Amino acid sequence: MHNTKSILLAVLTTLAVSACHDEDQPSPVTPAASRPSLEASQARSPFGRFRPGEEHSVALAQAVPGFGGFYIDDVGNLHAYLQDVKQSGQARAALVRVLAERQRDYTETERRLRTRSEIIIHQGQFTFLQLADWRNQIENFTTTVPGVVWVGLDEHVNRVAMGVDRTRPAAVEALVTRKLTDLGIPREVVSIESAEPVDNCPVDDPSCTTDPCTVNPDDPSCQQDPCTIDPDSCTDPGGIYPEDPSFSYAPAPARTLGSPFERMFGGIRIQNPAAGGRCTLGFPVFYDGRLSFVTNSHCTPSPEYPDINSKFYQPHWDIRTPEVAKEWKDPYKRSGGLRIADAAIAEMTNGFGAYVGYVARPATRGFSMHATTGDTTLAAGSSPWIKIRGEGTVAKDAIYDKVGATTGWTYGYARRVCIKYGSYECVSWVSASAWGGDSGAPVLRYYADGTALLIGIVYAKESGGFWMNPMSQIRRHFDASGSSAARLRTY
Repeated sequence: MHNTKSILLAVLTTLAVSACHDEDQPSPVTPAASRPSLEASQARSPFGRFRPGEEHSVALAQAVPGFGGFYIDDVGNLHAYLQDVKQSGQARAALVRVLAERQRDYTETERRLRTRSEIIIHQGQFTFLQLADWRNQIENFTTTVPGVVWVGLDEHVNRVAMGVDRTRPAAVEALVTRKLTDLGIPREVVSIESAEPVDNCPVDDPSCTTDPCTVNPDDPSCQQDPCTIDPDSCTDPGGIYPEDPSFSYAPAPARTLGSPFERMFGGIRIQNPAAGGRCTLGFPVFYDGRLSFVTNSHCTPSPEYPDINSKFYQPHWDIRTPEVAKEWKDPYKRSGGLRIADAAIAEMTNGFGAYVGYVARPATRGFSMHATTGDTTLAAGSSPWIKIRGEGTVAKDAIYDKVGATTGWTYGYARRVCIKYGSYECVSWVSASAWGGDSGAPVLRYYADGTALLIGIVYAKESGGFWMNPMSQIRRHFDASGSSAARLRTY
C-alpha cells in the first residue's frame, strides 16, 4: 500500500500527463462547450491548476473517484466529501494516511485541543478537481468586478467561496451571477458571504495622531529626554547577539512590545512617520548580506513603488530621534496583474542592531478572534524569545500564532489557504485577532520547546482574524527563492 508521499509523487506524474489528456479529468457539471478554455484561464496563475496547501487534496482526488475535498475540525475529526458515498471504504484507506501525516506535525496546542480522530464522510455535490477549475476561472473574472473581496476554495462546504463587500452585497452578487451565467458555471457552485472591504492595519492607532510631540515637537514638554525619566526604557540589557552560545537576555520589568530597543527583533513596534502610522516589525534578516528587517510595504509612504531611504523609527518618535532603519527594497512586483506580496525591507542604520532569528515572546498567549488590544508585556526571566528554527508553509486547518505590537501573542486556525484577496494572488486567513498597528507582525508555527517555524507576516484584518502573506510569496517578491534563496537569511 502506497504511503502519502508516494501518492503525491504519483499525482505529480499524473498531472504532467493530464495536461495533455483532458478525458482523464472528471466531467464538468455543464457542457464543456459552454465553458472557456481552462488552459487560457490557467495561464494567468503562477501556480497552475492548483494552489500551495492543496497537495493532500490533489493526491486524494487522484486516488479516490468523486473526492470533493476535506477538512479537519477543532476536535480533530477529518471530514471528507464524496459524490458517491459507496466509495467510502476506499476513501477511508487514503484518508487514514493523510490524517496520520497531519497528526505527526501537530503542535502541543493542537494535541491538547484535538482529542478525537474520526473520519466522517459526507455526500458531496462537486469533485475537488471541478471546484479547482471553476475557482481558477472565477478568480480571473473577479478582478473586473468591483466589490469582490476574496475568492478561493472552501472544502468545508464543498464549494468555491467568495467574500463580497458587506456594504453592497446584493449589487455585487447580481454582477457575479451574470458572470457565472456567461461562463456556464452553475450558481450553486459558489458560496457567497459578506466580507469587510480590504482593511490594512497600520494607522488606526489613536496615538499616531494625538501624540503632541509628533504634532508639535517644539512643545516644552517634549524637550526633556525620556531616557532621564525612565533609564530602563532606553537600555537594552542584551549585550551580545543571541547567536553567541552564552547569550542571555532578561528585559527590564514592564518592558513591552512598544518599548524602545537598541537591537530590533520580530514583533516590536516600529513607525514610519511619512506613512502616517505605526506597524510591527516582522522579522530581522540578512538580505544580500545587509542587516535589515521585513515589514509590510503599506507601512511605507507609497506601497505602489519603492520609497528608497524612507525612515523607520522607534515608537516614541520625535524630531530629535535618530531613525533605526531606512527602506531599501520594495519591488512592488506583480504576477498576472496581481501583487505577489505586501512586503518591504529596511536596512538598520545609526548603529542599531537586530537579532536575526528571534521574535518577541509576550507574557501571555491566547486564542482570540475579535480583540482590539492585548498583552504586550514581554515575558520576564530567561525566556523572552521565540527562536526561529526554520520556515514553513500554511496547511489548511492547522494552528498558527502571530505576535503583533497592538494585540500581542494570539493564535487561531488557518481557515483559508492561498486565497486571491483584494489585489493579492495568494494570502491566507487565520482566525486570530489583529488590529491597527499589527501590520507586518510575524506569523509562526509555534512548538512547545519555545521554537517556531516562520510562516509569513500579517497583511490585513478582517472578520475576526487576519490575512497573511506567506513566506513563499515573500521570497518570490524579493527574488530569494530556489537557487537564490541564500539572498534572504531569516534565522
